[in-house]
Amino acid sequence: MNHVSADDPQRDAKLILAAAGYLTPPTSFGKLLDFLDRLEKAKVWYRLEHLRDSVMILLSIPGEHWEVEFFEDGHVEIERFIGQGVGGDESDLERMLTEQAAE
Repeated sequence: MNHVSADDPQRDAKLILAAAGYLTPPTSFGKLLDFLDRLEKAKVWYRLEHLRDSVMILLSIPGEHWEVEFFEDGHVEIERFIGQGVGGDESDLERMLTEQAAE
């Protein structure tokens, strides 16, 4: 059993916090929940998707699109797409759909 001593107060504080469960590393699920809370507080639009072995968060802010993947092993992958805000019309939608259907 670990005892608190006056020799190393920082070590003793860490032991007390660890015993109470406060120094455990965040789980991948905990990281995901924390990130979702932060998005909501910042009022950022997002959508959740399940891909392969991860949960992906698609989020959009003006001029940017982000894909953030949280994996079971705890690592996070991020892709950020920045646009120029070029306008278009309905013919652009038709062209995009036709091109995508051909692939």
